[in-house]
Amino acid sequence: MIDLHSHILPGMDDGAASMDDAVEMARLAAAAGTKTIAATVHGDFSRGRLRRLGSERYMEYYTEKLEAFRKELKKQKIQLKVVQGMEILVNEALFCYLRASFRNSLPFSLNGGRWVLAEFEFDVSRGWMQEGLERLAQRGWKIVLAHPERYDCIKRDLDILYSLYDAGVVLQVNKGSLAGEFGQRAYRTADLMLREGIAGIVASDAHDPVLRNPELDETADLLNLYYGHDAAEILLRKNPGRILGNSGGDRNR
Repeated sequence: MIDLHSHILPGMDDGAASMDDAVEMARLAAAAGTKTIAATVHGDFSRGRLRRLGSERYMEYYTEKLEAFRKELKKQKIQLKVVQGMEILVNEALFCYLRASFRNSLPFSLNGGRWVLAEFEFDVSRGWMQEGLERLAQRGWKIVLAHPERYDCIKRDLDILYSLYDAGVVLQVNKGSLAGEFGQRAYRTADLMLREGIAGIVASDAHDPVLRNPELDETADLLNLYYGHDAAEILLRKNPGRILGNSGGDRNR
């Protein structure tokens, strides 16, 4: 399996708090059948370490952390490939960065390709969500939208999902939403995306080795049981694999 959304890199955000936690998360992921995981740290250009250091220095800092983590996994003989990524918060500060950088680049797209994992504040309006995604797409980026089932505007108006899907946005469902961890409305929204065949990816959005862990084996069983015998193959292997390979790929079943 391939997990395109995790906060496994230690000490970078609200995910793994230490190298020990990160290694345990990797151990759990590998034991559950995950072969590749993206270390998608939160990326907010308006505050935090990214704003404080600037994109270039932050990228260097991230790379150092990623390489140290990879070396530790090799030392521990944990068979898990870790690729780069960032869960980019779409806000005006992001577009200010893009204008000021004089280049059409974003730090740490998924595996260094043209796909980006984008997120919004949970109370985002429909208008800003659509505008922000359109502005990214106009710059040539292919977009994976993190956990659409958790945004208030989408839970209120499910038609937004179809508009995003028709616009070419890949909708990524959190495994925790399917387990009811983010409430019944998030669960029902995730369930609808999967039943309608408009979800493109399921991922862990793991933050720690206990409460929000990266194990996807039970999720795979659930997908196959309720959404078709090939659902896990498509949502946890085929589609994520195409994104890492920068192919457009099928977005549904």
